[in-house]
Amino acid sequence: VTVLYHEIGHTSLFIWFAILCCIHIMRFIIFNKLKYSPTLEHTQIRQYLTCFRLGTLASGLAWGSIGYFFPQQLDLSHQIFISFTLGGLAAGAASSLASDKLSALSFIVPTMLPNIIHFFSADQSFSTMMAIMLMLFMLYMLVTAKNQGKSLYENYQLRLDANNGEAQFREILNGSPIAAAISDIDMQHILFMNESYLNLLENPSSLISSDLISTYSIDRQELKIIKQQLNDGYSVTNQLVKIVSAENKAPKWAIASFLTIRYQNKPSILSWLYDVTERINMQEKIEFLAYHDPLTNLPNRSLLDDRLQLSLKTAARNNSLLCVMLIDLDGFKHINDNYGHDIGDELLKAVTKRFLDKLRLTDTLSRVGGDEFIILLPEISEINNVTDIAAKILATTATPFNIANQIINISSSIGIAVYPYHGTERQNLLKNADIAMYQAKKLGRNNVQLYHPELNDMLKDEAI
Repeated sequence: VTVLYHEIGHTSLFIWFAILCCIHIMRFIIFNKLKYSPTLEHTQIRQYLTCFRLGTLASGLAWGSIGYFFPQQLDLSHQIFISFTLGGLAAGAASSLASDKLSALSFIVPTMLPNIIHFFSADQSFSTMMAIMLMLFMLYMLVTAKNQGKSLYENYQLRLDANNGEAQFREILNGSPIAAAISDIDMQHILFMNESYLNLLENPSSLISSDLISTYSIDRQELKIIKQQLNDGYSVTNQLVKIVSAENKAPKWAIASFLTIRYQNKPSILSWLYDVTERINMQEKIEFLAYHDPLTNLPNRSLLDDRLQLSLKTAARNNSLLCVMLIDLDGFKHINDNYGHDIGDELLKAVTKRFLDKLRLTDTLSRVGGDEFIILLPEISEINNVTDIAAKILATTATPFNIANQIINISSSIGIAVYPYHGTERQNLLKNADIAMYQAKKLGRNNVQLYHPELNDMLKDEAI
C-alpha cells in the first residue's frame, strides 16, 4: 500500500486492503476459536480444516488480484516489485502450508497465476519471458511444498511411532511385577516409574516428578558407585543394593540392574529392581537363629565356642586372665511344673535382662540349656574381680521376680574356671566350670564355687 500509494487510485487500493484485512480478521477469529477449544471431535477438526483451506484460498485470490489488475496501471519497475512480493508470499506458503497440500495449492496458484496471465497477455517479449519465469517458479514452489509436506509427514510418523513405541514400552513396564524406572543419564530426575517401583519406594503419590519425595531410596554411596560404573562404560547387572529409609525404617534389599537406553530421544538409564527384602530378612533370621537362642536372643553354644576360642588366643597373646562362669538356676523345674512353661519362659527373659545389666559390653552371656547360662569374661585383671561379678550375679537372682502378677523366688548356683589356672583349652575350662557349679549345687545351692583340682577327686570318690 505504501509503495503503490502514489501510483494508482486510492479507492481501489484501499478497497483491496480492506478486503484483505477482513479475510485475515475472520481467519484470526476462527483460529482463536480452535486454539481455545478444550477438546475437539473428528468432525469439528474436519470443519476447521475446511475453513482453513477456504481462508487460504480467499487470501490467495486477494493477493492474486493485485497481480492482475494493478500492473495494468503501473510501469515495469512496479510490476516487477509486485511479482517479487507475490513470489515471496508463495515461497513462504510453500513452507508454512506444506503440511496440507490442498492449502498450499489453494494459496500458491491463486496468488501467482493472475500475475502470470497478466504478463502473458502483454504484447511484449520481455513480458512473455517474465510470465514463463513466474510459471516455472510457481511449479517449483508447488513441488517444494509437496516434498516438504512429505518430509513433515514422514517425520511426524516417526515421532508418532516413537511415541507409540515408548507408550507400549511403558505399558509393558507398568504390567511388570519387577520395579522399573527410567531416569536421566545423571540419575537426578525420574522420567518414568511403574507401580511396582512406587510401591518399593513407598511413594505416597503415583505422580512422577523430578522433585519426587519417597520414603525409601537407593543408598547414596552405592548409587555413586553405580553411576561411576555406568560412566566408565560398564554394565551393572544383578547387583544387591540397599534401599534406605529417610524415616529410619528398616532397610530394604533389591537385586538391581542398570542399563543405558534412549528414551524420549535422549540418553537415559533404565533401572530394574527385584525386591528380595523378605529373602534377605529370612536369611538373616536363619543365620541369627543358627548362633542365638530363639527365646532370649542370647548367643548359643556355637557362638560362645567361637568367641571363647578367639578370647583364649587373645589372652595367650596378652598374657591375661580369662573367666568362664557357668550358672544354673535352682528350682527352675519346679517353676515350670507349678506355673507353666509360659511363665518359665518369661522368667528366663527377666533373668537374662538382670544378668546383662551387670556385665560389660565386652562380656558374653550365653544360654546353653533350659536353665543354664555361661558368662565369658575376657581380659580379667585378677581372680577377685571374677568373684565380685559372681556375687552380683548371685544377688540378681536372689531378688524376687514379678512375672504376670506372680511373685517368683529362685536362686542360682555358679561355677567358675579361670584361664590359665584351671585350663588352657576350651573343653577343659567348660568342664571345670561345670564341676565347680556341681559343687555349688552340692553345698546347698545359691552359692559360688571357684574350681580347684580337689573337686575332681571328690567327684571320683562319689562315683565309687
